[in-house]
Amino acid sequence: MDPQTIMDDLHREGIVYSSLEEEVRRLEELYDLGILDTEPEERFDRITKLVGGIFRVPVCLITLVTEKEQWLKSCFGVEGELLDLRRTEREASFCQHVVASRNMLIVEDTAKDPLFRGNRLVLDHGIGFYAGAPLETKAGNILGSLCLIDTAPRRFSEEEAELLQQFSGWIMTELELRRELRQKMIQERHLKELIASNAWLMKALEHSSAGVVITDATDPDLPIIYANPGFTKLTGYAREEIIGHNCRFLQGPGTDAAALAKVRSGIREQAMTRVELLNYRKDGTSFWNELLINPVDNEQGDVIHFVGIQNDISSRKAAEQALENAFYEQDHLLQSLPDIIYALDLQGRLLKMNEQLCRLTEQTMAELKGTPIQSLMINEDRALFSEALINVLHHEKTELETSLSARNGLRIPFQWSVVLLRDEDGRPVGYAGVGKDISERVQMRKDIMHAGRLQDQLLPKELDHPAFRIRNLYQPSQFVSGDFYYYEWEETEGKLQVYLMDVMGHGFATALNCSALRLMLQQMSRSGLSPAQKLARMNHECLQLFPEGYFTTGLFAEIDIAAKTLTYASGGINKLILYRNGKPELKKAPGGLVGIMKQMTYDDVTLPFEAGDRLLLVTDGISDMIKDVETWQDDGIDAVIARLQGIIQTNPGQDDATAVCVELIRQAGADGSELLDASETQRWEWLLPSKNTSADELRPELQALFQSLRLPKPNQLLFAVNEAVINAAEATIRKFGENEEAPPVQVTVQAEAGRIIVDIANEADPIDPLYFTRSVDELETMLWDDCGRGILLMRKMTDEMSCRVNGTGRNIMTLITYREKAQHG
Repeated sequence: MDPQTIMDDLHREGIVYSSLEEEVRRLEELYDLGILDTEPEERFDRITKLVGGIFRVPVCLITLVTEKEQWLKSCFGVEGELLDLRRTEREASFCQHVVASRNMLIVEDTAKDPLFRGNRLVLDHGIGFYAGAPLETKAGNILGSLCLIDTAPRRFSEEEAELLQQFSGWIMTELELRRELRQKMIQERHLKELIASNAWLMKALEHSSAGVVITDATDPDLPIIYANPGFTKLTGYAREEIIGHNCRFLQGPGTDAAALAKVRSGIREQAMTRVELLNYRKDGTSFWNELLINPVDNEQGDVIHFVGIQNDISSRKAAEQALENAFYEQDHLLQSLPDIIYALDLQGRLLKMNEQLCRLTEQTMAELKGTPIQSLMINEDRALFSEALINVLHHEKTELETSLSARNGLRIPFQWSVVLLRDEDGRPVGYAGVGKDISERVQMRKDIMHAGRLQDQLLPKELDHPAFRIRNLYQPSQFVSGDFYYYEWEETEGKLQVYLMDVMGHGFATALNCSALRLMLQQMSRSGLSPAQKLARMNHECLQLFPEGYFTTGLFAEIDIAAKTLTYASGGINKLILYRNGKPELKKAPGGLVGIMKQMTYDDVTLPFEAGDRLLLVTDGISDMIKDVETWQDDGIDAVIARLQGIIQTNPGQDDATAVCVELIRQAGADGSELLDASETQRWEWLLPSKNTSADELRPELQALFQSLRLPKPNQLLFAVNEAVINAAEATIRKFGENEEAPPVQVTVQAEAGRIIVDIANEADPIDPLYFTRSVDELETMLWDDCGRGILLMRKMTDEMSCRVNGTGRNIMTLITYREKAQHG
């Protein structure tokens, strides 16, 4: 890119820019994107249509500003010649001012603006309002803008400006993703070219210290045209006896026909060939020759020579033969073993192996012999095995796990033992070992780790509610835990149910039992039963579920916000800690085990529980380590969990450690008056057809509702709901097809004292939980699909977001935004 040419273009009247250096830098990045003059793309057009609808403007554009013009990547609301051209001269562009200033540009009334009232686009197209947010790359260059255009003047609030800026960030995410995919394709092409060009370096073997000959590949008999001194010394033939002859004069009665066939095949296919064969010198003595043949071609790609490199490996072959004889005297026994038995030379090449390795690789012993054992493994494990062989030279033996690349592309995990073999003089001569198939062990390990991750994902998250706060600690001693907790807030009753259970064991059976008990708790949580009655029912169910001698412990609690009471019942977790007036008190909670006896009884205990009080429930993995709890200072609910975490880290045990802490908080308005009770709520509901649903008809009603509910940023929640409704409708259509029978999308808005909860329900396939368990920062570094990008934006524009499947099989996506605290009256 010529800076002088750019300067000539920039000197035209009406063009503005910051500096020539910055303009050259941003134009280089713009052209590097490879997006100019490309066809319209649905992912960008969808954004401009959505943004235009959110801001209720007739035109929304994605513009990219070059040195000469303004090019439109997406142009919602544009018609006629401008839609066909998708470009305007830069001089008339509003967006060039966004690029030059590097800031958002808002012109609320173009007729009153001295800079733009005479602009051609204002006069010819009736532009009365303009707002443009810069499209800034990670390198800090401004490529253009996301802009809104209206025919009439209008006000533009700070909240709207912030929302427009967030949408411009979405567009840059799409542009960066597009650039990464394009660069990846270019890198792959360059990599292939690099490999091809460097392959010829392998053919510069004329100066090798080993025996080297060069033959004429244009002659069918392949006569030798060059032989180095190493070759004459190795074979005993003079140079004049070699030149013009084929190398077959080295063959003799012991030369292996199969090895010769491999040489001929390599020459015929003009491929690099490596082979070991028995050759003969001029005096008739034999020697083992390690032969490497490389074809050499000219600039036209025609093979004109073959280079042959010979190394005398007679001493090594003698040692290998002695190793074979010593190691395989009981060959028939080795062949009957289920594991792989192998012997290697010091270079890691197979000398002998039993039938198990042949069966797995579908190769014969003759084909495997001389093959580096690392080459039979998957690519990423080859270096690991090579390092293990080096380690054995110093430490005599080792064990490691790698995966064998078996037949049909299977990857079979093996545990390898490797030992060093020495001759009578103590010199290393090779390796021997056993390979054991550990597929079942590895799969079980993966299953256990997956079960542990699934357990963690199923646990409820920490909760901040206007009436209470919940914090938890969950530390399995192994991959899966026998502990779990569950809590559920009943809005209509104003009650919080809290459950903590410790199931016997740590393995798969325990994980499955935890899942079953969690399901039981979800089913009985809203049953109206007291904690003791729930424990009695749980005891009955566990007697049917558990094998004999199996049991669980638990503690169930119910906090009544309005009554200011705590009711709990113990099922074997016999300690709890209450904080009153900032002081902790360790209370004993006697109760029988769950799942042991049919006649077991449980009792409810009710205590006062007022604002500022705190309840801490722990399993025995923590309670057994707690001493002098009365000396703990009251530093707040987060400090309590941090203290427990420190106890676990300094006293690692063999048991799972789990804790749940609940704090009741007092609500107050700006004037000190109490807020609405948690049970005082308002609710609205809509049913939208899945087919052709865009939420356009619902948007004005929702916008008015959110503004009336005193949301600080109603348009952000409006966008999130709009995106969720579109995703839900599209997912329903994918499952049921475009027909009138597709179930509708249900939208429910619930206003509470301190927050707004929006549920969007449909009957499509569940959404991948990855989008909700990963942090926003993690999601931003991933290459997501359309669903993932929408969810990321929704998570940014709401305070909380989750997705679940209810008891009827409906997917429910929940969006939560906190609002200004309402007051009575």
